[in-house]
Amino acid sequence: MSRVHYLSIALCLILASVLVIYISVKRKKDKKRLRIGLQAIIDVRNLMVLVQQHRGWSTVYTLGDIKAQEQLRLLKNDIQRQNTALSKAYHLTQYDRWQAYVEHWQRLSEKALHLSSSDNFKQHTQLLGCVLFLLEDVAHTYYLTNKEALPDKLLWRDLLQLSEFIGQARALGTAMATIKQFNRVERSKLIALRHQITDLSENLYQRLSEQNLSEDLAKNVTYASKCTRYLCSAIEHELVETKDIDMDRDSYFQLASDSISAINQLFDQELKRIELTM
Repeated sequence: MSRVHYLSIALCLILASVLVIYISVKRKKDKKRLRIGLQAIIDVRNLMVLVQQHRGWSTVYTLGDIKAQEQLRLLKNDIQRQNTALSKAYHLTQYDRWQAYVEHWQRLSEKALHLSSSDNFKQHTQLLGCVLFLLEDVAHTYYLTNKEALPDKLLWRDLLQLSEFIGQARALGTAMATIKQFNRVERSKLIALRHQITDLSENLYQRLSEQNLSEDLAKNVTYASKCTRYLCSAIEHELVETKDIDMDRDSYFQLASDSISAINQLFDQELKRIELTM
């Protein structure tokens, strides 16, 4: 074999080695980026939970429960700390929706206690819509919305939407259970939310059950399904399809909160599953 052949073989081996090293380094970088993205989604979700709680407690306050004021003060401080931490950790100022969220929150946090129950609900729900869109922006930045690359890994998005539907139903239903009455608009909104919760949850739980679930995750899916069914039943029979509302406010609030907690637990497990399959 001539010297030229030896050199050609050596060059091919060197190029192959370089390619292998490049692919290995790229995979490590991609995995690191995905892990950072998953943690960013978890952290923004935690902010979303705090804002949902602020909506719920401020609804209670606007209906006359002044004891909720201390809880709102604590939540306001927690949200401010989370805003600062998130902005620093993930450079969120690059997103227009983050800027819109921050400006909206600053205004709302100052006037929430002076709003009517309906205006309070509307403002918080718009704010949370902004957070959901922000989550889409963050996920896109870290390549977590690629359906071709992650065909079975987008359930977390629907879990967050389901959590928000239930959060809205918690606020509206709590108001109804407090004053023991409703107007036509609130009733229509709650009926629509009940249908959205039912349709989305049934679809989600079916898709989750089609996966190779661990025993713990299977139990959590069953528990979340039970919670949402109980909640939807309470909405239908105790609030919107009755002439006289007898449902206890705190019982309803807790029922909705239990549903949100169960769904958030599924969310955490789903993101953990994604990380383990990367």
